Amino acid sequence: MGSCTRRSDDTIEQARIWLDDCLLQHSPDYCGPKHCTELPTRLIEIESIGSGVDGVASARLIRSITLPADTKYTTLSHCWGSTPFFTLSDGNLEEMYRSIPVARLPPAFQDAMSITLKLGQRYIWIDSLCIIQDSLGSADWVAESRKMDVVYGNSYCNLAATGFSDGQQPLPPRAPVQPGFRFPELSLDALDRLPRPPVPESSSHDPPEEEPLVPSHATRHSTYCIVSANDWDRQVSQAPLHRRAWVIQEQMLAPRILHFTETQVFWECSLRRYSREIPQGAFQSITADGALKSMAPMWMSEKNPLYSAWFYLIREYSGADLTRASDKLPAISGLAKIFQRKLDDEYLAGLWKGNIYTGLLWFAIDRVSHPSAYRAPSWSWASVDGRVRYFQQPRRPEHKRVIVTAIEEIATFTERQGDLFGPVSGGHIRLAGFPHQALLSGGPGVLPGRAWYLRQAKHDSAHPDAVCFETYVGPTSLKVSRDIEVFPSVPEIYWDQNIFFLPLFEQFLLKGKTEDAGFRRKVSGLVLRREKGTIGTYTKVGVFRSPSSSLDEMFSPDTSRLQEGEFERKDGEGRYVIRII
Repeated sequence: MGSCTRRSDDTIEQARIWLDDCLLQHSPDYCGPKHCTELPTRLIEIESIGSGVDGVASARLIRSITLPADTKYTTLSHCWGSTPFFTLSDGNLEEMYRSIPVARLPPAFQDAMSITLKLGQRYIWIDSLCIIQDSLGSADWVAESRKMDVVYGNSYCNLAATGFSDGQQPLPPRAPVQPGFRFPELSLDALDRLPRPPVPESSSHDPPEEEPLVPSHATRHSTYCIVSANDWDRQVSQAPLHRRAWVIQEQMLAPRILHFTETQVFWECSLRRYSREIPQGAFQSITADGALKSMAPMWMSEKNPLYSAWFYLIREYSGADLTRASDKLPAISGLAKIFQRKLDDEYLAGLWKGNIYTGLLWFAIDRVSHPSAYRAPSWSWASVDGRVRYFQQPRRPEHKRVIVTAIEEIATFTERQGDLFGPVSGGHIRLAGFPHQALLSGGPGVLPGRAWYLRQAKHDSAHPDAVCFETYVGPTSLKVSRDIEVFPSVPEIYWDQNIFFLPLFEQFLLKGKTEDAGFRRKVSGLVLRREKGTIGTYTKVGVFRSPSSSLDEMFSPDTSRLQEGEFERKDGEGRYVIRII
């Protein structure tokens, strides 16, 4: 428990304490800038400020090339909302270099400028005022949207309007926190009468020292708040701002963040989390495992943890909201650049060449949809709208080995020359393996976009080269005998004679926490649909996993017999070469 604070000035003072602690105590490897000598193209220079935290600053746009390379600046993350507001345009660009009409800006923008000055800085970057907004496909927007790793990675502190659906609300909390449970006043006498927890036995002769129930700085008339350990999830992780796809990379790239909600201010850096109500406790001990910000240290790690971090990031990012569907790859490009530098790997429409076999095995968690226009090859998670995830990976790389497939060629075609992390206009993977045609006993039909199971059925003499299955649709807990588990990556699969299974690799997963418990064997691969009217060309429609012990017979290379037109050619080892687009 911590003593409740009320005033906005106290909030800003506490923020300065958090900032100083992070800058002085935390390693730059964790909380330092990502690009030490780069600035955004434009910044907003704040000239002066009125009295109090609500004072409105006078400001102007400035070309960063005129500033020292180590100039400090803040950034603002916010939801745009549906209410129109003043933005930078071709028509007002020159006027904005002279003066920005601060009074016409949303309250959150004005407060962000005021807070920046109170934090001891003179410059701030705000997307709508530093990027020309006339056309989101303009040369300026394209160029600046590719620099998010610089903009947020070098930020002194990111000011996040986390709890608000637009910029029309002020940032500093105007009201005291109202937790779900609260003692308006709890006297020390009452605390003294509370039952103490049982004292553990001590191995020493002296009795263990009791933890005081009352903080040493408390007085007999102190007021205390009960703060829920779920405050972070409720007020930050699940807040309106974090539903935006662009914000995910902003929050991961920024070394330090102040989250503003209706009643609270939260602090977040790569190593600590605090709230205004508990400025030095609680959240630092429950920094959520797997939280996006806590992955920043993994950027220093070896490749396998970095790949795992990327898979988790995609799971969170894929379900976030985008105003423009075409931004699916651009909105994560800043993070992709950071990962690329650490991995020293080739980036391919959201996947990594050095981890391509695992990267192909994504599937839909919830119902997904296709964007109205082409966005990525079918083997990329960026080809669909909706949340995706990956299969559980072995804890050690040696517990997995690739089987019967060989990548011959991977290519993506970018829309803009030299922009390897932006939109793509096409792509394909050419590989050699042993696809198996799959038939259902019920014949052609539509299978829904959720997990379903296959059990091997009797051989169909009319289709001697196909593996036949019976189908079961239901939750993952469905207790049926199964040979194959199928997880779609498209809204629905029309199952006909053009569906094929392509095994990629087998895994040996620990049955328990140690190798003494043994391993269970699973084969994972792609569910493909052949593109009619083509030679050896397929699209990905799902993934499969098989826990069956009869895999050797079911997916034996000897039972893979593709017909003319179903493959491009055979390689030197007798594998079928196909192309996935």
